[in-house]
This record gives sequence, structure tokens and C-alpha cells, in this order.
Amino acid sequence: MVPKYSIAGTPDQTDSAIQRLASQSLVDSVTGLPNRALFLDRLNQTLSFARRENWIAALLLVDLPSLARLTDQHGQATADQLLREIAARLRSIARESDSIARIDDSRFAVLLPTGVSLPGAVMAADRIVSALTEIHHIEGREVVLEVHVGIALHPKHADSADHLFDHAAIAAQDAAQSSQSYRVYSGNATNGNGASQRQQISLTEDLRSADASEIVLHFQPIVSFDSERIVGFEALAC
Repeated sequence: MVPKYSIAGTPDQTDSAIQRLASQSLVDSVTGLPNRALFLDRLNQTLSFARRENWIAALLLVDLPSLARLTDQHGQATADQLLREIAARLRSIARESDSIARIDDSRFAVLLPTGVSLPGAVMAADRIVSALTEIHHIEGREVVLEVHVGIALHPKHADSADHLFDHAAIAAQDAAQSSQSYRVYSGNATNGNGASQRQQISLTEDLRSADASEIVLHFQPIVSFDSERIVGFEALAC
């Protein structure tokens, strides 16, 4: 549901307030980068243009699993400073036509919109990994990040924005599981175990983007067959 706001004041003040509200809903407050909603809108527009012009576009999903550990160990303020440093490094290596966004707590996305090939996307991923794995100096600490990049191409790996995003996420997950810096989507998600993997990724994305108020937990008891006693509970979200 789109939130509704009532704003009072002069026309100029009202326009300014509306612009601030719109900006806040589309921009990450920590890094100043586009957020997930704005990035997906740009991705959809890019794919529409790529279809018309028969061009290739590439989506690179940057997963930073060590960010969660850093937040737990040193607090949110330190993590926010690191996030701003990550954003600055991504901006410094991006082309003017590229789009960069912070997708959620520990992931960024880079869209290479036009005139890109698979080797070019791999080179971009390599630049991202090199930039982000260099030592970060945060509040007197030396921080080294774990970085995994998933690469998916339009139209080779997906035609829609949602599927392209899912396939880049699968590739990033594959990179993490194989201890590699980056992986290109292999296409295995179209059948067999890959189908359930895509469903799992899709469910994870839905949970990441859902508002906490939209999730209701139900606890189902687990009963021992031998003792007929409740030995635990299974949490079900809906």
C-alpha cells in the first residue's frame, strides 16, 4: 500500500516537502544510493529499452556477508561508516551510465545497462571485488570484507527484471558456497534442483522486502511420537 501524506503550507513549501518524501522513499538514508524500489524501476526501464534495441544488459549483485558480523561486533554506527565507504568505492569505479543501489542490509547491485558483453560483465565484477576487498580503515580498525558477486545477463539468462534479479542472487549464492569471488549464472535454475533453488531465492527476496507488519507468525507444536508430549514448536510465517 502506498502511504498517504497530508502536507500544509505554501505551494513552494508543499512541493519541497513532497520532493523530500519522494526522495526519502527511493534513496537509502545511509549511503545516499538508490534503494531497492528505485533500482528495480530503473532495471525495468533498462530492460524495456534493451528489448527494443536488441542490446545486452548485465546485473551484478554484490553480497557482503561479513557486514552482519561487523555490525554485531562493533555496532551500527561503525557499520554505517563502512557502508558509506563501500558506496564511495562503487561510485569511483562505475561508468557514468551504470546504476548502483543498496538493495538491503548487506547487498548492493550494479546495473550495466547497454553495450556490455559477458567478458565485460566479468571484468566489472573483478573491479568490484578488487575495490571492495582492499583494506577499509574504519575508526582506527582495519576491515577486510568478504565479497561475492553474482552475474546475470539479459536476455541470455532472463527477460524479466524479477527473474534476472533472482538469477543474479543464485549466482552470488553459488559464488559464496564455492568460495569464489564471483560467478556467472549457469542456467541450472530452469529445471531439477535449480527450480527449488529459484523458489527459495524468491521466498528470501520476498521476506527481505516485506514490511514487518505484513508478516504474521504462527507456532505449530511438535509432538514426540513416543511420549506424546510437546517437544518444541515450528514457526510458520504468512
